[in-house]
Amino acid sequence: GIFGMMLNYNVATHDYYQLQFIPIVGLSMAPVMTLVRKHLNQIYPQWYWRMAVWGILFMALLLSLIVTRSRLLNPYSQHKVEIEQKIGEQVGHTTKTIFLSGDYGVPLEYHGLLSGFPWPLTSDLEWEQLIGRPVMNAQERFNTWFAKDSPEYFIIADMTEYAQQPDLKEFLTANYPILVQNDDYIIFSLSRK
Repeated sequence: GIFGMMLNYNVATHDYYQLQFIPIVGLSMAPVMTLVRKHLNQIYPQWYWRMAVWGILFMALLLSLIVTRSRLLNPYSQHKVEIEQKIGEQVGHTTKTIFLSGDYGVPLEYHGLLSGFPWPLTSDLEWEQLIGRPVMNAQERFNTWFAKDSPEYFIIADMTEYAQQPDLKEFLTANYPILVQNDDYIIFSLSRK
């Protein structure tokens, strides 16, 4: 509970932050569940009550396996991995990139064997406004945050997010040539036109 209150934004937005508590909760609940089971066995000694509980637990396990399996076998997931690998090849697996991608580019970096810095998402820009930070346009943000590291490429791997940032689109198309463009991604070469 304390962990969730201290890191409430992360817990609410990242479903893996509380994974370390699954074994802790499981081990902590074992003695309580043993007491509950013993009490229920005294109240309801019939076998069908136990079968109903085991059936519910089995269905929960089965449903979680079905959801996990569907995620693993999703053809879009494999297609996305192939795209990220292709992007990595096209930029020569460089460590000097900026990317606009879901999950802050972590899957792109992993599958594309590249490294760089994530461009803020629209939600990040809204958050900055909410906490009172000065609003920067795309050029100011690029010059302030990224230019000192001399990035070689700007990778757009989330086309929906790109459409939501028209100032970024205007800045990139006005100043940098497109190296590769298709329906899935755009790669800008950050050498001047």
